[in-house]
Amino acid sequence: MEEVYNNIVFPESFARLRGMLVHCGHMCATHHSYIWDGMKRGNQEMTIWQYTLSGTGELRMGRQVWRLEPGTAMLLTVPEEHCYRLPEDSDHWDFLYVSVSGAELMRIFSEFRRLHGSVCAFADDSRVVDSAWDIIHRCREREIRDCYSASSAAYDFIMSLCASTDGPGFNRDYALLNTIQEYCLDHLDKPISVDDLARVAGCSRWHFSRRFQQVSGNTPHDFVLDLKMRKALRLLASPAPVKEIAFACGFDSLGYFCKVFRRIYGMSPGAFRRGEPAGQDPL
Repeated sequence: MEEVYNNIVFPESFARLRGMLVHCGHMCATHHSYIWDGMKRGNQEMTIWQYTLSGTGELRMGRQVWRLEPGTAMLLTVPEEHCYRLPEDSDHWDFLYVSVSGAELMRIFSEFRRLHGSVCAFADDSRVVDSAWDIIHRCREREIRDCYSASSAAYDFIMSLCASTDGPGFNRDYALLNTIQEYCLDHLDKPISVDDLARVAGCSRWHFSRRFQQVSGNTPHDFVLDLKMRKALRLLASPAPVKEIAFACGFDSLGYFCKVFRRIYGMSPGAFRRGEPAGQDPL
């Protein structure tokens, strides 16, 4: 099953109208060759909202992995470092998708994602899911026939996405990721415990750990460590001493930082900085 629609017949209208429907459709992926890399989608900036109806998909961003179960939507932009696919343990992934372009629509979409995360849960009868079905139906019936109706559909869709947070069909558990991530980014130069994160989330350590792993697919410890290591990689591109980088990432000793770095990346921070292959130079 595949219904794909796009607006490439209206390219001249994009700059003037400032917002445009790019793609929409209903698809069921059944082959494990279905995989998309966010850095290999061309140069056109656009959003991707993709909602799982049945089956399971998988999204990777950095070392973070989400299982895209029915009722969840991934919110992505292009170009961006992400990869999504039909995983080996799933026999199908049935989903709706809508993509839009335009600086203002992308700004609103990115702000929504900043507040609520890259993966959100919506009820089947939520406003944004209804809007996606409506756009697909209108394309199928050739009701979106010109650049103006395509632009109007794009704005309507983004507004329905924002409005969906006000209804009972929006699962706010996925906003937990954003809250925790913001706290972590502000405190990466310090040790961050699961108890600290549970206090930020306003619940017990046990309840927080369980909820967080269900939503993110990672343990809180692995989530924090991933953020610290990403910061370390960025800092290693600077001339800062490795010891200073270790402290800036919240490690209380250079030795422990090097041990963790080597376990994750297969080489020492110094070897990474020098561009050496994994397994070289222990320091």
